[in-house]
Amino acid sequence: MVGYFCATPFHITAAITMQSEMFADEPATLVVLDHFNVDEALLERIRATGIFAEVLLYDNRYRTKLDNAKRLLRTFFPNRLMRDLANTTAFSHFVCFALNFIDLTYMVKRYEKRGIDCEFSFGDDGVGTYIRPGIYKPKPLARRLLRLVGRLSLVERVSRVYTYKPEFMVANREYDVYPIVQSERACAKRREAVHTIWPVGDDVDIDGKILYFEQPHECGEGCEELRIEQESLRLAVDKLATEGVIKMHPRSTAEPQWSEFTILKAKMPYEVMLLQKQCNPKLMMTVSSTALFSTYLFDDLPAATCPAVLLYHLMPQKPGSLAGMLDELCDTINGAQETPCIHNVADQAALVQLVEEIK
Repeated sequence: MVGYFCATPFHITAAITMQSEMFADEPATLVVLDHFNVDEALLERIRATGIFAEVLLYDNRYRTKLDNAKRLLRTFFPNRLMRDLANTTAFSHFVCFALNFIDLTYMVKRYEKRGIDCEFSFGDDGVGTYIRPGIYKPKPLARRLLRLVGRLSLVERVSRVYTYKPEFMVANREYDVYPIVQSERACAKRREAVHTIWPVGDDVDIDGKILYFEQPHECGEGCEELRIEQESLRLAVDKLATEGVIKMHPRSTAEPQWSEFTILKAKMPYEVMLLQKQCNPKLMMTVSSTALFSTYLFDDLPAATCPAVLLYHLMPQKPGSLAGMLDELCDTINGAQETPCIHNVADQAALVQLVEEIK
């Protein structure tokens, strides 16, 4: 029996891919953490795919201070769902896509005490898996809490990572990295399942336009980062004589700040859209959104046909050492394509030159 611990549509899609091929002969339980808009209707649509024997909702929200307080208390008092999973199941594999080290170490500890032989693994978490060192390590507060309850060392028991493209990884190479197999059968079942879970309705046409992937900023309206993003998009729109369409982050609240542009109605991830319909934007742009990189992770998406521009070198608060990791990831992806498709621009002049070439 296999268990999957997921918090986003990207995670769920990866679990579907794995279960459709790699563990197709074993029953599976999908645990969905309520980090996005999860309701019973969504759970029923996941169940309707028939891929998982059991689909469970784990209320693990962190939208308010009370939510965060409850999450801290679960270090010492695991909730009923986690107690049931840890004390009554016997998974042979447990893949943790949601990076929740408090619950993961509790599972490891209880399984060891019960003598259950289970391979605990981490799963692909998007672009962070490929470029962010330490993504599979608990943050300082979680480390202190785990040390307090004597479970910090159990994090080291998890040494395997399943990713879509192991060859793209420029960080976290110290783990045993295994590919998420994207066979013809797995891709077909993934497409069918995605259509059932997140059906695409009528939306803005993006063919021949610039598709911009928004990322939430800590700063509010009028911040420098937002000004640079919008100025860059306006420049590209003017040079290409086309329209800018914004794909908002699923949890973003900044839609009013992008009102001068057309906004996609769909809140689902872009790769989920692409699995159901052909989209042909003229150009993709973002600072460094996982949504753009995800299109290069799926074997059955024709992402390489569309040029992409990344703006992270233009930001006043550059992502530090991550900028170098992003550069290396882009070079790696470009090296796997017949024609380089991802372009990092260092300044507005470079952006103008690139857009002129695309024309």
